[in-house]
Amino acid sequence: MNIRSIKSRANELLVYSKPQFIRILIIMLLVGLVPSLFNNSRGLMALISLIVSIIFLPFDHGYIVSSLKIVRNNYTALKDEDAWVGFSRFKELFPTYLIVGLIRFAIVFCITFVLLFLLTIFNGATLSHMSSMTYNANVDTLVRVLMASPAFLMQTMIVLLIIVIVNYILSIYLFAVPYLLEQYHMETMTAIRESIQFIDGYAFDLFKLDLSYFGWFFLIGIVDSLLAEFLGSIPFVGTLVVAILCGLLKIYVFLPQYYLSRTIFFEEIAYQRYEVHQQQPFDNVNDYNREGE
Repeated sequence: MNIRSIKSRANELLVYSKPQFIRILIIMLLVGLVPSLFNNSRGLMALISLIVSIIFLPFDHGYIVSSLKIVRNNYTALKDEDAWVGFSRFKELFPTYLIVGLIRFAIVFCITFVLLFLLTIFNGATLSHMSSMTYNANVDTLVRVLMASPAFLMQTMIVLLIIVIVNYILSIYLFAVPYLLEQYHMETMTAIRESIQFIDGYAFDLFKLDLSYFGWFFLIGIVDSLLAEFLGSIPFVGTLVVAILCGLLKIYVFLPQYYLSRTIFFEEIAYQRYEVHQQQPFDNVNDYNREGE
């Protein structure tokens, strides 16, 4: 798949749709900050934070709806309401996003448990030394202990890298779920199974597409760190300001193109998989099942 061609097509689509798309993304950025308001809470507030985060699971569906409208040359239908479609269609969307989230959590949790178990076996003495420190030990103390055990530090970094890689691989194979849910009205488990088959043979292409934006994400990460260093001394407000500034930077620099590129990527595969071979797209999951029979 030609990644450069996909990104060029995204730029063409943004010529007329960019202002409204950016407006939607800004609305989503501001509303999406709500869960972060509870991040540093404890006790009852921590429970509320968890509940809010779960409620916000389908919120990102606004990106899917808006991007599909643009890619399907229906950008005139873009509206501010697309930003909170995850809430307006909560009953319809929430079960799928919850199940996908639980699947990813379960797999990552199991792999993390196994890796930490192995890490414990091979580094019993080091971990015993770390556990002997007081609970109020600061970060500097932990860093000194890790630096005193280079092998353990390296193994820890490898474990973290494996977890990140596994999580990303899961995101690739579940990539098509929200699009299938929106465009072909598939039910939850059908969309999950189809997404795995859908990306088969194209996983590396999606990786290349994401990798082409790595520089931007890395740059934003540096800016985020610098702003956090300057504004970190301002509790709560500083964190919000950093999130808003970095979010706006992403939106105005590359995020619209990134979302459209991923949607075009989906559409190219979907066209070959459903519309060329089957002559017409499936209107709903029942049509999809009948065709399979």
